[in-house]
Amino acid sequence: MSIDKTTVSYIARLARINLEEDELDYYSGQLSKILNYIEKINELDLKEIPLSFSVYPDVNIYQDDEVLNFENTQAIIDIFPQKSDNFIKIPKVIE
Repeated sequence: MSIDKTTVSYIARLARINLEEDELDYYSGQLSKILNYIEKINELDLKEIPLSFSVYPDVNIYQDDEVLNFENTQAIIDIFPQKSDNFIKIPKVIE
């Protein structure tokens, strides 16, 4: 499949990229090579290949949520320089 300079210019305009004439020639050739390679891949018989593949045999390893009560919350609160009752104060990070 061949991509002409008009198509490259249109794509560049959509992407808000300014290309010079020599760049249009270069990228039209590069895009044509990429599409030709994709056409070669499309010719492969992939019917026996699963749709997704991972080198790791494990699938969706989940761990149940477990609620734990922390016994010494006051020790953590005491570490912070700014606090109010049982709350800690932190610097504002969002304007």
